[in-house]
Amino acid sequence: MRSLYGGETGTEDGATWERASPAVGKCFRAAAGAPITPLPAAPERAALLPLALDEATEVLRCPESVEDRPALTEVDDRAAALDALARAAGALAAVHARERPHGDLRPETIRGVGSRCALVVPARAVSAPRLLRARLAAGADPVAVAYAAPEVVCGEGASPASDVYSLAACAARVLNGRPPLGRTALGAATKGLGASLGPILSRALDPDPAARPPLDELQQALAEGARRAAEGGDFVLVPDAAAAPRGRVLQTNGAKARPLPAEPGASAPPGSRPSALLFLVLAVAASFVFCGALGLVVTGWEALGTVGQLGVLGLLTASIGVGGVRLERRGFSRSGFACVLLASQLLGVDGAYFVYRTGQQDEPLAWAAVAIAMALVDVLLAWRRDSELFGALAGLSWFAAVVCGWQACDADPWTHPLLAVGYGAVAAAIGAGLALVTAHAVPRVAAVSASLAGSAVLWAQCGAAVATGEVVGGHPVLGWLGPYAFAGGLGLLAWLGRPPLRALFAGGGALLLVWAPSAQATVFLGEGGRPTTWMAAAACVALVGAGLAFAAERLWPKHRGLGVPYGLLAVVWTQIGAGSAVFALAEGNTLYAAVPYALAAGLAFAAWRAREPLRWAFVVGCGLLLLWVPTAQAAAVEGHLVSLFGCAGLGLALLWAAFAWPRAAVTAARQVPLVGLGLVNALCAPLVFALVRCADRDGWKLLEEAVSSGGRVHETRFVFLSMPLGIALALVALGIHFSRDAERKLPYRMVEGAGLLAYFGLLTVLSFAHPVRDTFYVFLLLAGGALALGAGLRLRRAMLVWVAGPALLLTLVVQYFAKLSQVAPFGLVAVGFGLLLLGAAVLYERKLKQLLGETKGWA
Repeated sequence: MRSLYGGETGTEDGATWERASPAVGKCFRAAAGAPITPLPAAPERAALLPLALDEATEVLRCPESVEDRPALTEVDDRAAALDALARAAGALAAVHARERPHGDLRPETIRGVGSRCALVVPARAVSAPRLLRARLAAGADPVAVAYAAPEVVCGEGASPASDVYSLAACAARVLNGRPPLGRTALGAATKGLGASLGPILSRALDPDPAARPPLDELQQALAEGARRAAEGGDFVLVPDAAAAPRGRVLQTNGAKARPLPAEPGASAPPGSRPSALLFLVLAVAASFVFCGALGLVVTGWEALGTVGQLGVLGLLTASIGVGGVRLERRGFSRSGFACVLLASQLLGVDGAYFVYRTGQQDEPLAWAAVAIAMALVDVLLAWRRDSELFGALAGLSWFAAVVCGWQACDADPWTHPLLAVGYGAVAAAIGAGLALVTAHAVPRVAAVSASLAGSAVLWAQCGAAVATGEVVGGHPVLGWLGPYAFAGGLGLLAWLGRPPLRALFAGGGALLLVWAPSAQATVFLGEGGRPTTWMAAAACVALVGAGLAFAAERLWPKHRGLGVPYGLLAVVWTQIGAGSAVFALAEGNTLYAAVPYALAAGLAFAAWRAREPLRWAFVVGCGLLLLWVPTAQAAAVEGHLVSLFGCAGLGLALLWAAFAWPRAAVTAARQVPLVGLGLVNALCAPLVFALVRCADRDGWKLLEEAVSSGGRVHETRFVFLSMPLGIALALVALGIHFSRDAERKLPYRMVEGAGLLAYFGLLTVLSFAHPVRDTFYVFLLLAGGALALGAGLRLRRAMLVWVAGPALLLTLVVQYFAKLSQVAPFGLVAVGFGLLLLGAAVLYERKLKQLLGETKGWA
């Protein structure tokens, strides 16, 4: 007998015994609970054989002999092995009925096939993690870990879901010849064994226990796979040198042998490869058949009449659907599912054609009937096929039906706000009720109830939007309180529902609480409100949102995510307040320049006091303010030098903090965003105003003005060019400086790369303005590129080489065409460029390719 726990085995009085190792014996002695009694085999259930420890002799005893019953891994017949697994699932259900898991399910504990199949189970509940460690300590093959569920390997207790994982791992061993070990793609191995076996095995091998299917589903899929495998014969791969010297054939027990696909690159047997002439004849014949059939349809379509045309469309739809089902039963699961999906949606096309043929295209009730029929078909398919996709389609069809019904009630619904809000409430209530009913009636198909709940949430948003529009209109009470009534209803539904409905309803209510105050304030203040009014309103709403966020975090500490929507509300209104301050600055109110930074400081203080995940909402809001406000303020004052220096100074300060502040440099998640903020502030505004002020001026004239200014360079346009170029060079120097103590390459490479791209990008764009006569920018490009490339090769700096090299090449190409096209025919210029490209290719292959490969290891 194959040993269960690596000890000596034997048979005595018709029973099997095994001498346990000390570690295994200790696990069985510590077992708890009432012992399991033996169960005889049944037509769909293996015998249940409990394994108990005789503490006097340290021997594990099984009530029946299993020496003549092979372990699952010793069964060569795939159909018999799958049948044994299905029977073992039946015995496992009997173990679960006693409110305890197996805890040690693996191929060695499934013995025998057919009516002699038996499942060996510990008589009392043992600790699965301790038993696994004891088996490994006793010398078990480390691959035994692959049959244990991930939670058991991590030290958690076993559960019925753990047994489902172990049973699926045994099935993967039968189908693939090896345990899963992270490989859950079983589509090819389950081909021809039923459409449900592969997906159910993949779900059963999910690391999350809650995502695994019930045991009865897995048992049904295994039984169906065993039946189909038995119909196709016992598939065993053996060589057949005479018939296929490089391939193999499938030998079956009494069934006709079928060829296995040859190895890649192997030659096909003589006569098995179709000729090209046969393909040509078949293509021509298919073309004639298709054209003839199309001609018959075109000429005889109108002669069929409405009833005949609908009959042809219905027959086509039914044929596609039936063909899809047949394909699935033959193992072509994806193709069959696609055909069934196409047929279900063609029903909508048939309905639409019927509506048009009967002249009812202007009747919303006719379209509502088509949408309801589609929804019913999708619900039926979702229930029968356990399909999330059909459930989602059912929700979309239901939403379309509600829209058509509303159009039938009134031709212009949004002209009656009270009626529109009421209809939105009724539609949301009906959708929510159907979602709750289907969640209890068909819990296995969560997509049906979830899609209906999504429809309810969407209609609640529509009703709240219509109500918000009445803030200043004739129904102010409805405008102010309507959205919060919808939010309260969604909150009640979240309390009554269960996952995933609870998350949908709660998310819909939180979404209302996020956008409704903003929309109400926008409608109210939009009647001529000034920036100062907007700033005051933004501050008030932001404070209220932050207060609600902290209150939710403190009152419900176990549900920290409840405060995030209110935190996002505060973040949105701080952005609105900052935008209002920028508009006020553009009107000349310089006192409001500090308002956005005060808001950013408030968000930073809130992030310091909050806990995760609320902290990240405030951090993101503060980062967004620092991302766009400095550049927007510089644009508002039309590029005043003080604003440009402020942007550059703030950017360089953020960069210095990203590298020099220990709390920021400790992780990439903190350091990289801070580096990005610094680069945006340091470069964006200076680059934009350099392009605006210098694009229409010759570079040498700018330099001449700066030299002749008598030291007042800040009064000339040259300062707008020198500032971004100086910042770019400073960034390159900072990147080289920070790289000495940096723990990771990405941050300082970002700084170097941004500086180089700013330098070469600005000069390249300016050189395009006057590509022939203006050589100042070209000189700076060539000089800077040569210096950067030389420094990169000398200091072994990868970013300098990667950016300066292509920039130099681009400059040389542009100048080659710009200068030579003025004095030589274009054909001659093109020939010369081609020859240069050939020389560059040879140089790259012989010298540069190896050099660029070496730069990956540079700083």
